[in-house]
Amino acid sequence: LPKKPRFFIQISGKQRERYTKYSLHDVWILSLSKAFSSSNTRIVYSLWHGPSSKDNKMEVKPMGSQGLWPSQHESLYAIRGDNAADILEMLKCLESLSPRDVPVINAFCRGSRDSSAATQSASSNITSYASNR
Repeated sequence: LPKKPRFFIQISGKQRERYTKYSLHDVWILSLSKAFSSSNTRIVYSLWHGPSSKDNKMEVKPMGSQGLWPSQHESLYAIRGDNAADILEMLKCLESLSPRDVPVINAFCRGSRDSSAATQSASSNITSYASNR
C-alpha cells in the first residue's frame, strides 16, 4: 500500500499564540494569497493539539476531496476557525453507515429536493392553539 501524503503547516514565531489557544481538530483556512480566492484556498483541520514547541509545525489533513498544493515550501496565509471535533466525529459515523442497513440515510444525504411540497404537507398538519394565560 502506498503511503498517504502527510501535510504540515509551520506557524511563524511572531504569529504563534499561547498553546492553550490551539486544539485537536481546529479548522484552518489556508490560502496562497491574501484574497482567499476559492481557487487558491483549502480547508484543513489539525491532527495535533497545536504547533510543536520545537519547530512550530503542525500536521493537518485536508477536508473534502481537494488535496493541498503540490509545492512544499510555500508561504501561506492562514485563518484558524472553530473546532470541528464534533462535526468530524459525526461525519466519521455517517461514512460507516450503509444505506442498505439504514434506509433513511439516503433522505439525509440527498437533501430536500421538494422542500416546498414537504413544507406544505407538514404545515397542513400543524394546529395552533391560543393560550389565555
